[in-house]
Amino acid sequence: MNRLNKTTGVLFILLGVSAFSSRALAIASCLTPGLDPCFDCEADGLVCIAHCCREPKFRLNMTGLQEVPGPGDADGTASGTITLNQVSGLVTWNFTYANIAAPTLMHIHTGAAGVAGGILINLGVVTTGGAGTLINSTTHGNLAQITSILNNPAGFYVNIHNGPFGSGAVRGQINGCPNGTDAECDDGEFCTGTETCNTVTDQCVAGEEPCNDTCHEDIDECPTLSTPGAALFGLLLTGTSAVVIRRRATVPKA
Repeated sequence: MNRLNKTTGVLFILLGVSAFSSRALAIASCLTPGLDPCFDCEADGLVCIAHCCREPKFRLNMTGLQEVPGPGDADGTASGTITLNQVSGLVTWNFTYANIAAPTLMHIHTGAAGVAGGILINLGVVTTGGAGTLINSTTHGNLAQITSILNNPAGFYVNIHNGPFGSGAVRGQINGCPNGTDAECDDGEFCTGTETCNTVTDQCVAGEEPCNDTCHEDIDECPTLSTPGAALFGLLLTGTSAVVIRRRATVPKA
């Protein structure tokens, strides 16, 4: 083999190793259980967030004052997150509530803020958590309805009903921040950046991801390869990868 062919061969090997090692590092650094690195996320109904495939997640901040036509429970509150997958139909929620009687029903309704709408998805009130929680999941068969929520979360809300307030004790728009504060939106995760509240729309705005490549949520750091292909060679030959850790400004955990 002449020198040109040798050089070309080495170049292609290094390029291939570099690409493969980036994928290997992505796999190693996507630390959330059950989730895959960002390769073909959309085929699974997922979105790429912080270089990992994740279920589209939205925050909710429910109060009695948001009930329409009302009245809801004046001092009642509930907050948490809901995820929706338009491919599998999986809907998962994790809420805590306070100052309301025991929930009897919970639904996703159609309707923008200030508008009462019909039931779209029945969530139920069975919880896998303790007192004061509503934690569970369901598989919804109408995928088009889930897609409609993902396309316009502000046009839908969650309503919790109970005995004293049969029409609804507390309500909150999906991805809403009714009090206009950033604290209602920020999930406390380093890799997703700091979410903020758009006080014009009362909707949460995604944060700016702090890492250009992969991201370690558990230690709030951005890892980068020291040289192309070094991580793979290190992993294969020594069982460790050649990685330089670059710490960014961290976001306090909630």
